[in-house]
Amino acid sequence: MRETASPAAAWAPTVLIGALPLGLFLLWAAIDGGYPPTLWNPGGIALVGLLALLLASAPRLLRTLPRAGLAALGLFAAFAVWSFLSIAWAADEGEAWDAANRTLLYLAAYGVFVLWPWRGRQAAILLGAYSLGVAAISAATYVRALRSDDPGAFFIGGRYTEPVGYVNADCALFLTAFWPAVFLAARRETPWWLRGLFLATAGFLLEQAVLPQSRGSLFVFPVVALLYLLVVPGRTRSVLALGPVLLAAFLVRDPLLDVYSAARGDTLAEALGALEEPLLGSAVALFALGTVYGLVDRFAPLPRDLARLGAWFLGFLVGLAALVAAVVLLAVY
Repeated sequence: MRETASPAAAWAPTVLIGALPLGLFLLWAAIDGGYPPTLWNPGGIALVGLLALLLASAPRLLRTLPRAGLAALGLFAAFAVWSFLSIAWAADEGEAWDAANRTLLYLAAYGVFVLWPWRGRQAAILLGAYSLGVAAISAATYVRALRSDDPGAFFIGGRYTEPVGYVNADCALFLTAFWPAVFLAARRETPWWLRGLFLATAGFLLEQAVLPQSRGSLFVFPVVALLYLLVVPGRTRSVLALGPVLLAAFLVRDPLLDVYSAARGDTLAEALGALEEPLLGSAVALFALGTVYGLVDRFAPLPRDLARLGAWFLGFLVGLAALVAAVVLLAVY
């Protein structure tokens, strides 16, 4: 008689495969974005080794990959080969070698995630762990700046640079973790006792993303938010989670923006201290709201017809907002 594998045994390969990239991404996030070669080179070797192990031990993964995914992986691999070939004619062979190695690292990270057959719950756990990990790193960095004798070391030109060391990359790090947190806070499949945690995490990450004063995010974030509402299933749920987070960030905008002015003067320590209470208050409020929402949604979900009506209404509002924004841009410029 055939023995059935235990749930733990079935999850073991996925946990092992997901743990290495997750650990590397969080390590890199905590230390200069992984920019120093002493960080990303060993990590890249580990990811390439993991990809090679997947291909060697389970070649069927390539056969089960959809055509679009197989084509994307093949084109990515061809670009990596081209990057290494370009060393032969590059003016600076060392820079070309470094760039080719980075391309191989990106290929390995993409290949590991696209090849392995992730299930919904497994992918959700991985994304949730990433969001919570980035939020923990962000909170620890903020506390370090708050307690530092020289908080100005965490800023360049009044713009928050840590933990990555570069303002735009800093903002991008927080926002890459923000969207999975919003998604998990909105889904009924997420345990109700975790939905408040993810909603508070999303609010904290968005507020932290304001501190780097990344001008590029002012244009990119609204576009991504629009695409999120259009593409992600459950538009009503998405708005019910995204709305309170945006409102919380809007309500604490003054102390967030005051840090920029203070960092260019002599009152940075006071501005960071004044920000502590709004950050904590908004996190507590979002945690409570998300937990209540999770309880209500778990035991008294919206009727299907009402949810469908809400989705159509929100879709109309999103389209109208996009039209108004386009008209305003044309009128101004």
